[in-house]
Amino acid sequence: MEWGTQGRGLAALYEQCGGEQWRQREGWLADADVCTWEGVSCAEGRVTRLELARNLLTGTLPAELGLLAYLTHLDLAGNQLSGPVPAEIGNLRSLTVLDLSENELRGTLPPRLRLLHRLRILDLHGNALTGSLAVGLHDLTALERLDLSDNRFTGQVPAELGRLSRLTHLALDHNELYGPLPATLQSLAALERLTFDHTSLLELPDPDFQGWLDRIPHLSRTGVLYAEVVTSGNRGAAVLAAALAGLGTFAASLVAALIAIPFLGPLAAAIPLAGTAGAGLLGKRVYELTAKQRAPQPAFTATRADDPDAELRAELAQQLRELVRSARGDARERGAHELIDELEAIEQTLLDLLSRMEGLSGSDADAFTVRQTIRDYLPSALNAYQAMPSRFAAEQPIQAGRTAQEHVVEQIRLLHTALREIDARLPEADVQRLLVHGRFLEGKFGERDDL
Repeated sequence: MEWGTQGRGLAALYEQCGGEQWRQREGWLADADVCTWEGVSCAEGRVTRLELARNLLTGTLPAELGLLAYLTHLDLAGNQLSGPVPAEIGNLRSLTVLDLSENELRGTLPPRLRLLHRLRILDLHGNALTGSLAVGLHDLTALERLDLSDNRFTGQVPAELGRLSRLTHLALDHNELYGPLPATLQSLAALERLTFDHTSLLELPDPDFQGWLDRIPHLSRTGVLYAEVVTSGNRGAAVLAAALAGLGTFAASLVAALIAIPFLGPLAAAIPLAGTAGAGLLGKRVYELTAKQRAPQPAFTATRADDPDAELRAELAQQLRELVRSARGDARERGAHELIDELEAIEQTLLDLLSRMEGLSGSDADAFTVRQTIRDYLPSALNAYQAMPSRFAAEQPIQAGRTAQEHVVEQIRLLHTALREIDARLPEADVQRLLVHGRFLEGKFGERDDL
């Protein structure tokens, strides 16, 4: 059957992304008029919208998507798409909404994305995208929402993002980004939501920058000033960091003069120390000196190379991350911000327990609880909640006057309480091992008459 250029683009998507398994596929490849295919919308015979979110798409996106020249909305969120974002998407010059979030996309962003000058929403959160953000995103001057969270982007935030004057939402959290946030972000006067928590991004200590951050209604931050980034073990720089983070103009300058010069030596001599600007420059210099020695730390590492449970630890950690990432994306869509906070808190506690707990694969009750929380207890609570319609879960009381959303938050808190109790018991086990080892050494090397 001949469908024309637009039909070839859609047919390639169907064939390459497991169309026979889609939930919604009525009319696809069966009807000559592509405008009747489920999820496809047209205007004057031109395909303008392709909306197949949460429709079991798999495989990689075909280059033929670039044939849909009149497309304004492309929504493929919440599927199982893998591979790279095809460069040919840059051909869709009419796009205003591009949502590829909550998939398994990998690789770097294609530079041709910068050609989408009408794009208002770019949502790529919840993938495994890598590389730098300096790929021309600043050319998307119509952008109002840019969500790059929950990926593996690296490097620093380009100063040019400050050109996106229409941005109301900028999400950079849960990436491997590092370095100081550029001062140019203060130009984003329309910004209502900014997230950069769970990164190594650093805030400028400048009062104007801090004031700008404080004026953003919805802010999720690291709270770390770049003057605090110091080489491990450099006491002088650590004292300097604390001073610059908390003191005013005169005091910061004084501390800089008294502390920085002895510890940074001749490097400090070339740095102006007058006022907060000087303090900021000094903080920047401290950052520059240490940036090369810093690298984003993995969220989880096995405790020892010879750890017999290393494989299990890594498996559970990966399962936990994927569970929380998926649940966090669902909670975002439902506006369940309290649930997101609880998920991130329990994730951090579990990762900490996984890295510290001895005998993780054993029959010990605490080890069993940790394993089952990741494999069963937490997924079961989330799956039951996610199966409910969003409005019902958020508004309809189901027991004791509380909604399903309130119940799932309470269940996660209950689990978290049990995990914190396990965490509190871990030092006791360490103490007992230390004392047992001490008795062994005493018996083996204690006072002997023959010495």
